[in-house]
Amino acid sequence: MAFLNRADILKTRPRKTKTVSVPAWCGEVIIQELTARERDHFDQLAESKLETGEFRSLLVSFAVVDEQGNRVFQEQDIEPLADLDATSVDLLFTEIRELSGMTTKAKEDAKNV
Repeated sequence: MAFLNRADILKTRPRKTKTVSVPAWCGEVIIQELTARERDHFDQLAESKLETGEFRSLLVSFAVVDEQGNRVFQEQDIEPLADLDATSVDLLFTEIRELSGMTTKAKEDAKNV
C-alpha cells in the first residue's frame, strides 16, 4: 500500500449515498454519509438533543439529501421530524449510522478494506 501525500488526502471524493425505502411514507429518500465537519457539528448538537428526545431526528436532518446532494432538512425541521413515526425515523437513523461509519460493524468493515 502506498503512502499518501497531502494532495492525495485532500482531494475531493464523492460521498457515499444510499436510497432507502420508507414504507410508512410511501416512498424513498436519499441519505448521504456525513463529512468530518458534519459529524463534529452533529456530535456538538447531539448532547442537547438527547435531553429533548430529538437525537434521531437530528441525525436524519443532517443526512437526507435531494438528487443533487443538497440537504433536505435544516435545524428548524428537527422538531417536526421528531414528531414523525418512530419506525421510519429509526430506519433512516440506522442506515445513516451505517453509511457514515458510526457503528461498530462499519468501523470493523473500514479496517478490512
